[in-house]
Amino acid sequence: MSRRFYSPHRSLWAALRCAAMDIREELHRDRTCRTIIVALLLANAIFIAIHFLIGGLIYTGFGREAFPGLNYQNFALGAEGGYPEIFNYFQAATCTVLLVGIAVLTRQPAYLAWAVVFAFVLLDDALSVHEQFGAWLAETLALPAAFGMRTLDSGELLAWSTVGAVLALILLWGFRKSNSEARKFGSIFGVIFALLVFFGMGVDMLHIILEGRSAVLDRAVEALEDGGEMLSIFLAVSVALLLYRRLTRTAPGGVQRA
Repeated sequence: MSRRFYSPHRSLWAALRCAAMDIREELHRDRTCRTIIVALLLANAIFIAIHFLIGGLIYTGFGREAFPGLNYQNFALGAEGGYPEIFNYFQAATCTVLLVGIAVLTRQPAYLAWAVVFAFVLLDDALSVHEQFGAWLAETLALPAAFGMRTLDSGELLAWSTVGAVLALILLWGFRKSNSEARKFGSIFGVIFALLVFFGMGVDMLHIILEGRSAVLDRAVEALEDGGEMLSIFLAVSVALLLYRRLTRTAPGGVQRA
């Protein structure tokens, strides 16, 4: 076939556009789903706003005087076990469950593969899987520090690469075993996951390199990293919810299948 009429990049772009149009139509059609998504977006926005508000109060010194008993760390986006992190657990878990439900309804492995990916995202956030794996790799392989990063950071980068290769194989299996409709919507999750990796890995490395230069800069980059992760998972759970609602909407002939 002539390259003039066929391009993998053009086919991917067409699939993404088609999936985006279907999702937009579903969002317009389903008022309940729209309400839930707006509520999730507001919750994410509030957590991000509180992070900046508390940062401003602490920076000016007003916060400590006005609210001396308040534990500000619980509201920080990057705090282990903080309220934003717990909320993000909820988003990732909901996304995983919805994707499993979609896989069951459609019998398409692509959705199950994405469920595995977001299940790992949840476990990684909750149990620090890649940090522990990275620390083990750094110690075992005696990895060098590079580009302003610590040895531990090099280990985490290698850990992410290893885990990413395994997840990529799972996704490849899922896509090869699924129909064009599942691959079409799967490409949307691919774009969202790329955003998640950008914030969770790329901006995280930037944060490590710039850490300690300025308290304001630290908080801003932290907000970009953790806020970007929250919003990426918000997008994933929103798309999963729309697809699940689309599949479970009853019709005269029974359940509609995507």
